[in-house]
Amino acid sequence: MKHFLSTPLGSILGSLLFAVVGIFLLNQTGLVPKVIGVLSVLFFGGGALLLIWRNYMQRQKQKEDARPCICASSIGDVMVEKQNVNDDEVLEVWERVGTNLNKSLQGISAIKSIGDEFEWSVMVSSGEFFRSGDVATAFNNEIYQSLAKVPGVKTVVHEDNEYWAVDGDCHGKALVEAASLANDAVLLKYQAGDFDQ
Repeated sequence: MKHFLSTPLGSILGSLLFAVVGIFLLNQTGLVPKVIGVLSVLFFGGGALLLIWRNYMQRQKQKEDARPCICASSIGDVMVEKQNVNDDEVLEVWERVGTNLNKSLQGISAIKSIGDEFEWSVMVSSGEFFRSGDVATAFNNEIYQSLAKVPGVKTVVHEDNEYWAVDGDCHGKALVEAASLANDAVLLKYQAGDFDQ
């Protein structure tokens, strides 16, 4: 088991303890205790401040590293293609495509099926990542507003994290394009650290 003083918290507390001893020595009579007190306060107090700063910076880096990396050059470049599907229940499938597309964060498709309550089902894969906090609110608002502005759309319902139901006389390609632009706008802001998690 790790020794307590070798942990970040143990190192900080140990340094602060020696700095407190240094403060105590500053109040003593005699030159030697005062010199030792000054050195203790400067050395151990400064060390504690450096350790606190280092831990803070490490936590900030961990938060940044925890953000999913878009890792695609296709931000803002939206290409949509109609897909061939061997399913009698599915009338149309439109999907975002691209050579450097990150499917986990930029995968978007629109499906028109027979017998569904709504005309279209739109899947936006990054909804799985953005489940709570300011980023989820911004993401859901952006997707909703973009889909609602597509010509012919009458109703937009957020059914699940990744799924949106759309009703109206609209085109699947236009739905995927609108959702893609909204999705990428939120991803770029997220990567820039504009949202608190």
